[in-house]
Amino acid sequence: MTENSVHQIADQLELRVVSMSPDNDLLIRRVIEIFSKSQQSTVHSSKLYDLEFWRSHIGSRFIALNIFIKRELVGYVSLIPFPGSSKVLFLDHFMIDPEYSEYSEEICNGLLDHLTRIGKRRNWQALYALAGVQSPLAHRLLHEEMGFVEIGFCPQLYLREGFYSGAESHCSPLLYRPLRSEEGSQSRDIYIPEIHREIVAEVIQSTGISRIFTDNVEPIDSHNSTPLCYDYVHQFSCLFLSSNSRDGLIDPESLQKSLDKCGAGYVAFSPHVPAAIRSAEILEERGFSFCGYLPNMGDGDYLLYFRPKGIPKRLSEDAELWRSLFGRYMLQYKHQKVFSSISLNAVESKQYASA
Repeated sequence: MTENSVHQIADQLELRVVSMSPDNDLLIRRVIEIFSKSQQSTVHSSKLYDLEFWRSHIGSRFIALNIFIKRELVGYVSLIPFPGSSKVLFLDHFMIDPEYSEYSEEICNGLLDHLTRIGKRRNWQALYALAGVQSPLAHRLLHEEMGFVEIGFCPQLYLREGFYSGAESHCSPLLYRPLRSEEGSQSRDIYIPEIHREIVAEVIQSTGISRIFTDNVEPIDSHNSTPLCYDYVHQFSCLFLSSNSRDGLIDPESLQKSLDKCGAGYVAFSPHVPAAIRSAEILEERGFSFCGYLPNMGDGDYLLYFRPKGIPKRLSEDAELWRSLFGRYMLQYKHQKVFSSISLNAVESKQYASA
């Protein structure tokens, strides 16, 4: 659908996407009503029904967008800025009033057009979303109508802030949607263990980013390498590692101290430096599992690794989510022992190459 046709349909429906004020109790109550009707998530939180929580978080913690047809509020979405990067946002609480589901395609196109236009002005690069905290309808619409693709899987997720803080652990596919094309931009080199290249190549193809796998890697001297810096993003229980040096390498002892201190279950680091392959090996030697490739996280891409803290009881119940690309990959790679409570048969036992 062309940009002009999107605008024409939006004009015919009088479809508008408008920021919501934290002082508008009437609209907040209407959003809560839509949430109740649309059964927004399988992850339950009483905060979603707490008027005061909405008032204190709209604007300060997330951007609240209302979707109207004529003058009727028919949908809602939250945009959560990613800590440390003004170019990346998490899309959450996407909901459409079931009574207006026949307009789902038009609502999605109008919302995406709005986000693209605003993104150009604010220099936003990409949207991320956790499929496991969306309703089944929202999950489907993100894929089919808004062009989100899977780039990872979070097997054990404890959100530390927002509506789902304090909710029990759950698992979720991780989705991505660029807000601007990389067409014409220079390709970037990436250093990734050979065993993971097939699935990363699939992510690269589906997202349209331009990356080149690099094999020309000189041996890394761990004694003379530069230790990576650590930045803990507690909202997502993830430790982001960074370095300005090409030989920046994970130091196992300092990593473990940081993990013990912050309790992170995820570690992310750049694949754009030669030492990335050795850093990946260090993590896997310590029980971490490769679980995602994160494009355009502000300063570049990141490899995402995960190490569980016990096996959450809910995982064996979420076979549908584990049928995702990375969910199957994690079960079929060498981590079967880590996720032994999950039945591979329950998630369609297929060889990854034929998935």
